[in-house]
Amino acid sequence: MAASAPSVYIANARLVRLGAGAEPRPGGVLVEGDSITAVALTDREQRETRSRAREVFDAAGMILTPGLVNAHYHSYGTLLKGTQNRLPLEPWALYTVAYGRALGAEPAEHRRLNANLGMWWSTLWSSLVPFILLVVLMYRFARRFVPDEALPAALALGFGTMMLPHAVNLYGHVLAALFAFGALVVSEHPAPSIRRLVAAGGFAGLAVAVEYHAVIAAAVVFAAVALRERRRTLWMLAGA
Repeated sequence: MAASAPSVYIANARLVRLGAGAEPRPGGVLVEGDSITAVALTDREQRETRSRAREVFDAAGMILTPGLVNAHYHSYGTLLKGTQNRLPLEPWALYTVAYGRALGAEPAEHRRLNANLGMWWSTLWSSLVPFILLVVLMYRFARRFVPDEALPAALALGFGTMMLPHAVNLYGHVLAALFAFGALVVSEHPAPSIRRLVAAGGFAGLAVAVEYHAVIAAAVVFAAVALRERRRTLWMLAGA
C-alpha cells in the first residue's frame, strides 16, 4: 500500500485572501503533499480540517498570505541570501556588494552603530553627484535641439521621475544611467572621431559594469552608431 501524502494544518493564522476585499481574518490552511487543499474560516471548518492533518503548526500571531512572485531583483542578492539579514537594506547593500565586504570594508552594522559616515559618503559620490552630472548633461544635450525647452525638460526628468529617489539612496541606477547617457552624448556627432567612438564604448562598458541591465541602453547606442558609422563602430567595441 502506498504511503499517504504528508499533510500539515496551519492553525490560528490571520489569513490574507486575494480578492476577498477584507482585512486579514482568523483561519487555517490545510496542505496535503504539495497542494493547498482547504482553507478553513469558521470554527466548524477549522475543527474538521484540522482533524484531517497529520501535523499541526500553530501560527498564532502570524499572517499567512498566498505565495507572491518577485519581479524585481538584483543578481548578487541570489548569491548573498542569508547574510546579515538583521541589517536594513542600505547597510546590507554596502556590506555585501563588491565594493563592501568583498574588498574588506568595515562591516555595515559597525558603521551604523558607531555613526560612521562611510555610507553617507558612498551615497554622495556614487548616487547624488552622478545625479547632478546627469541632469546637467541632459540639459546640455537637449539644448542642441530645443534650446528654449532644454532646462524644463532636464529638470522634469531629474526631479519628476524615479531618478531623484534613486539619487539619494545607495543604488547604482543613476551612476549606470550617467555612463549610458554619456555614451550617447559622446557618440552623437556628425563625424565622430576614433577617440569619440572609443570613449563612447568606454562609457557604455562602464554602464553595464555598474548595472548589467544597462546592456539594453548600451545596445541601443551601439545600434544607432552602427547605422551611421558602419565598420567604424568596431572602435566603439574596442573601447567597451
